[in-house]
Amino acid sequence: MAVYVALGSNRGPRFRHVERSLRHLADSYDIVQQSSWYLTEPVDVAGGWFLNGVVGIVTQDAPSRVLANLLAIERKLGRTRDTTSPSRESRAIDLDLLLYDQRVIGEPGLVVPHPRLVERAFVLVPLAEIAPAVIHPVLQLSMRQLCDQVSDAHRVERVEHTP
Repeated sequence: MAVYVALGSNRGPRFRHVERSLRHLADSYDIVQQSSWYLTEPVDVAGGWFLNGVVGIVTQDAPSRVLANLLAIERKLGRTRDTTSPSRESRAIDLDLLLYDQRVIGEPGLVVPHPRLVERAFVLVPLAEIAPAVIHPVLQLSMRQLCDQVSDAHRVERVEHTP
């Protein structure tokens, strides 16, 4: 299955956090695509600018298992999710399951496609970079079309990084 995962960090050494999360992802999955990195203004989150990117992985794991793995990686890297906090805190790492092939899933704790995917340039820009022709399974528009239509006014700037 073709699966797309968003990575983000806005606390501490952001490049180190996303690179460590990539290594953990690679321990479980074949990473077949990786976007450039983008600095983005925070949306509904306290703290500094985010470093964001998207990867495409291939897996036979069930969507719930992929999500469990993403959450486990976040915990390994020091993230604790507080869904009760009205102001979402900065984070060392944030991993979100964006798309799982062409499946539409609505279960407690797991919604795919990601419910805010089409509203956020910081996700659509890197996703459209690596998967412009992939079709949103509900809206039946390509990621390129969705990226061109996004009304999110937050800045998204491509950055170069060499380790």
